[in-house]
Amino acid sequence: MALLRYDLYCDESGTDKNNFYFGALHCSRSRANIFDAKIQQLRLETCLNGELKWTKVSAAKLPDYTKFADIFLDDPYATFYVSEIIKGQHWRKLASSSDSQFLHAYFHFIEQIVWQSSRYAIFMDETPSKLYKFKSLHYCLKLMGKTVDTFNLVDSHRSNLVQLVDVILGALTSEATAPHKIALSSHIKSKLQASTKYGRPKFVNHVWSAPSPEARSFKPNF
Repeated sequence: MALLRYDLYCDESGTDKNNFYFGALHCSRSRANIFDAKIQQLRLETCLNGELKWTKVSAAKLPDYTKFADIFLDDPYATFYVSEIIKGQHWRKLASSSDSQFLHAYFHFIEQIVWQSSRYAIFMDETPSKLYKFKSLHYCLKLMGKTVDTFNLVDSHRSNLVQLVDVILGALTSEATAPHKIALSSHIKSKLQASTKYGRPKFVNHVWSAPSPEARSFKPNF
């Protein structure tokens, strides 16, 4: 029996803080294409242009950003994952560099959300980390039995779906006090309480804390 294929679009937020977040949109390739086409159409019908980001949400653009988020929120199939990363006292023991520490946390995020019985194409926002380290991340996922066919670093300025992840992740994790951002955040949180057509949660939240060296059963070699 052929494995089902899914796309995973990922982004991160607040990596300079003690606790930060990863977010991911989990959907089939056909849903990803539908989302992309709908976003392109929304851009033509509204004032949304350039890179869409949580930090760019304004009172004037609130209605359009709400429609943008609803493209995912109203879909009966796709799921959104968030993981809060708690650095804690063992964070620096994960690896010798900040880039590698970041990739360790990314590995554990992806490893716990991809389904063992499915194949994946993973799309991640480009970061300053060296490409060979991301190739190592891909390799380590395969070692853990995760079937990742393609692993892609994409420019968020050109990826509608990475931008969608940015906005939803910001709405779920930001402590913004501006009324328009509170309104969008409340709208997104209320709609994420629904289930998908197959009864799975629309939104799944994880928490991961850097473990002590003795507790780790598998240590990626970044």
